[in-house]
Amino acid sequence: MRQFAPCLWMEVRAREKTSTTGGVFAKIYIYDEAKHLVATLPVPSNCLGGLPPFLESDNATDLLVPIPKNLLGKRWNALVVIGDQYEAAAKTLTGNLSEYKYPERELVARQGREMVARHKVEDPVVTLAVKTLCPKQPVLTFLMRPPKGISDYSEVEGVLCAAVLANSPEEIKQMLLAQETEKFGDKFAFADEHKLAIIAWGSRRLWTGKNYSDQTKEEIQLADRDFNDVADAWENGIKQLGTTYGIPMHDFLLWGISGASHWAGRIALRKPDYFLAVHVHISQHFDAPRTEANRILWLLTAGEIDIGYQNTIRFFQDAKKLNYPIIHKGIDGMGHGRSPITDTLGTHFYEYALSLRAARDAFDQAQKDPLQAKSNLKGPWVESFRNPPFYGDVVNQESCPADQADKIPEAFRTALPTKEIATAWSYKLKPASESAAEMRPANAGENLALNKPFVCSNPHPTVPKSGGLTDGEWDNKTNQTFITGDSPQFPKTATIDLVTESNVSMVFLGVPVYSATKTIIVSVSADGKNFADVGSYVFAYGNEEQHLFTFPARPTRYVRLTYPDHYGQRFYVCTSEVEVYAPEK
Repeated sequence: MRQFAPCLWMEVRAREKTSTTGGVFAKIYIYDEAKHLVATLPVPSNCLGGLPPFLESDNATDLLVPIPKNLLGKRWNALVVIGDQYEAAAKTLTGNLSEYKYPERELVARQGREMVARHKVEDPVVTLAVKTLCPKQPVLTFLMRPPKGISDYSEVEGVLCAAVLANSPEEIKQMLLAQETEKFGDKFAFADEHKLAIIAWGSRRLWTGKNYSDQTKEEIQLADRDFNDVADAWENGIKQLGTTYGIPMHDFLLWGISGASHWAGRIALRKPDYFLAVHVHISQHFDAPRTEANRILWLLTAGEIDIGYQNTIRFFQDAKKLNYPIIHKGIDGMGHGRSPITDTLGTHFYEYALSLRAARDAFDQAQKDPLQAKSNLKGPWVESFRNPPFYGDVVNQESCPADQADKIPEAFRTALPTKEIATAWSYKLKPASESAAEMRPANAGENLALNKPFVCSNPHPTVPKSGGLTDGEWDNKTNQTFITGDSPQFPKTATIDLVTESNVSMVFLGVPVYSATKTIIVSVSADGKNFADVGSYVFAYGNEEQHLFTFPARPTRYVRLTYPDHYGQRFYVCTSEVEVYAPEK
């Protein structure tokens, strides 16, 4: 739902394309009828959407700033000034600009009297829109970002492709400009380190929502028709980027998570010549593996309690029959979410893949010879997959040296081609209860919050009592984890009643790996009306994490958690458990 409010509407143009990240400011001064200044509105913080990364010369940029409620119904005038340290422009809503006093008058007077030397601004994100023949995704928009420190695309040494879930190409562009880590994880740092350009595009659902094993022949044909049209447009766009910017046109790395992983897996199956390695995470359904895609290195990761987990097992087993060099990793106790294990494993997997670029090129060249191509039938083309140093058991999630591989049934045996990959694959997170026990102070004493009642400003409609905020259970199962409802209105709160008053000085809490929780502010109160903030903490996205708040002892009966924000497009926030202590000195 959208709530509309009266706004000031401005159209802004620059003489030439101008970056707003280099000190550009925009302010609105509000004056009463006597021309006295009564308010100042900084546009970047109040503007709906904020200042864009660039101001254009040919297209006007719209800035909308909500009018403060205390000005509604009153007579006032607004003066807008926008500029940088060299010059500025100003305009009033009504009246003569010269009648008003404001700090930037000298900068405004300087405008046009002297030319300011400026460096030419280039958009760091290239945008290319390509038409398709598919009505479900009629336009495919590519966004390309160079690695840091690269002044010319001829210096780029490779490409990292990312299918992304987003509402618009502009949203993806903002992710690339801001180096948002929520959807890309540590991909930005990896790309910069290896001089890889990132090419991202939005993912639309072009399939039935069923796994290939559950589709009818007609459903498969229909989905193939739609996605093949988009895949051809994808290839056309990639060729245009290659021709224009001279980027490498093969050995791409590919990444996709959740719904975007469906798109990533399907493009890899249809255009394998472009890809060296693909990491598909928490994909709930797949197209059937194809023989021609066995030249790609594959990594499938998923939570063992995710609804699509069995489909990843099926794809893994069927792909092995077609000689895919493929690794499967299930995360114990995880559902449809992310884990530090998958991020670390993905990084080592990509490192390994880049080391095989020359070998892959040689393999592709050999396949042009019909006699040599027959060797592809004997097993994966990569030697370290045919004879790996380690194997993993995808059911028991345990690894072993290659000479002990016989204890793992062939159907559940995954090759682990390097020690680094095997180590990351075998790593197990400590149970939340063990991590909590290590962080909890020895002198903490009794947990005053255990089994105490609490109320939530936005309770979850189906999880009983919004989950277990104070039940003493740190395991991150849904019915043991506190979870709010999905209202988009923030902040949200959860308030615990300790029943009796104590001199509290410690609050210990944590978040699960699948949480959208970002910041938690802890407040305490003796009467349930007057609360004092005693600490705040920003949790990392996609990590199971605990934090101990310590503060001078205060008489406390009520402890409130405030959630002022969240990660991503999900509006529910979670907390594994809350413990409250009043340790004796």
